[in-house]
Formats: sequence, structure tokens, C-alpha cells
Amino acid sequence: MIATVTLNSAVDKIFILPTRILEKLNRVERGISIPGGGGINSAYAIQFLGTEAIVMGFVGGMAGRFIEDEIRKTQISTNFTYIKEQNRTDHIILNKRGKVLAQINEKGPWVSSKEIDSFIESFKRILPRCEMILLSGSLPQGVSPDIYADLITLAQERDVRVVLKTSKEVLQSGIKAKPYMVLPDIRGTDVLMGIKINGVKRRVELAKKILEQGVRIVVQNVGNYQLFVTAEKAWEIKLPEVDIINSIGIGDALIAGVMNILKDREDFLEAMRYGAAASVASVLHVEAKVNSREQVEGFLDRIEIKELDLS
Repeated sequence: MIATVTLNSAVDKIFILPTRILEKLNRVERGISIPGGGGINSAYAIQFLGTEAIVMGFVGGMAGRFIEDEIRKTQISTNFTYIKEQNRTDHIILNKRGKVLAQINEKGPWVSSKEIDSFIESFKRILPRCEMILLSGSLPQGVSPDIYADLITLAQERDVRVVLKTSKEVLQSGIKAKPYMVLPDIRGTDVLMGIKINGVKRRVELAKKILEQGVRIVVQNVGNYQLFVTAEKAWEIKLPEVDIINSIGIGDALIAGVMNILKDREDFLEAMRYGAAASVASVLHVEAKVNSREQVEGFLDRIEIKELDLS
């Protein structure tokens, strides 16, 4: 079983506009509300690829009940910690070609120290059942940037491998705890750990700097290609061209596909192929979530993997 932790889960409201111009009155062509957050998106892919997933995090208010009920409809297990305040709502505006015109994310609820302690106890109880754990996304208000590092340490005490997907100071704090794998979320910045990220060479340099902290694998999503880097080798994965509907969850699907293989064996090439195929499958749906193993496997033969020369 893989547990995914989404501490700042949300109700994602997705609107599709018939135009790409926002500076005028727009009438929505289609709108949906779905559970959102990195670990939740990944859990959908993990479950549909055939591995049991359980979703953890904080939920509260009507928004929290909606998130939990919608997830359970897909037969994904939940082990949420209930909080007093209500989960955030995020707004994602797309045009008909799948281009993100705007993404507006709220900060999230305030979580008390007692609620945080309750979550940590639930996390400890779930560890014996887990093969791997994914810690993904931003943090709600009141939660220390060090919480991911603390959770990684608790998992390591149980010999459970942890994957970390987050950004900024939360990422840098978590890396110090030496998770098994890291996917740095660099949306909104072009500099991380003192490295200006403007091409494959720089991205590999960033990955190497993260690996020096004791991380085993670094994965990066760049849009139409992905990078998979270990201390010994680096690969560039090229994705096939498809008609994109919503690319918001591409990194979440990528990490889910990779974990689905690595939970059983360190077959890096197969993990890269499944991660890339899952990410492609996710962009074909307005919900930005994988919903079919057959669709993922249909892309496996179209994934191109090239080993990079690190000399």
C-alpha cells in the first residue's frame, strides 16, 4: 500500500472558457468541482494502476466533507484528520485548448497544534501498512515548514521509503531528512538552491545538488520532457505529443507512475516509462487525473528515454 499525504487539500473549481481573453465578461462553457492537492491527484493514479492507495491530511467544514466523499466514491481509502476550519478552494481557468489562463490558490485553513499532533499520531499508526509514502504539496497555515522532515524521519525509523514533492523552504527542509526520492516543484521560480534553472544541464546540476544531501533519486517535470537522475546516471524522457485538456496534474501523475514500479523493485527504466505514460494520460482529462490503467499502458511504447552524458 502507498499512503499519500496532502496537508493542504482543496476543492478545485475548474472553469473552461471559450476564449483566451480574461479582461472581459466571460461565460463559462463548462465547470466542475473536484478534490484537489498533489497527493490526492497522485492517489488516483496509484489506485488505477493497481496499487492500494490511502489518502491522509486535514479536512474540515463542508469543503472537507466534499473532498472526503468524492475520494471515497473511487474506492480510495481515506484516513483524514478533522480540523475546525474549512479547506481552501482553488480556481483553475482553462481555455478550450487546455492552456491554463489562471490558477488562483488560497492559503488554506489554520491548523492548531492539537490537530497537528492528532495527524502525526495517525501517520505513525499507518506506517506498518505502507510500502512507500508520498508527501506532496504546500502547507496550510499554522504548520511548520519542518513537518515533512519530521514525517520523513518517522517513516525511516520504520524502514518506509518516502517521496517528497513540494517547493521552496518546505522542500529544502525536507531534503535534509534524506527522503528516498524528490520531485522539486519549481513552479513560480527559476532559481532553486542557488541554481538558475534554465535548461537540461542546469536541471541536472540541481538534481546533483539535491542528491548530495543523501537523496537516492531526483525526478523533474519540465512539460514536454522529464528528467530522472541518480548519483550514477541521468536520463531524459521525451513525451509523445497529445491534445492537452488540463496539464495541472502532470507532475502528480508522474510521481505516482514511478512509485507504482519502485515500490516493488528498483527498475529505473520501467519506472520512468510508467511515470511518463501516467503523466501523459493525466492531461487528457479536464480533471487532470489518471482514471484508466489501460490508457496509461497504451502510452508505454511511445515514451522515448535517452541516457545523458554526464562527463
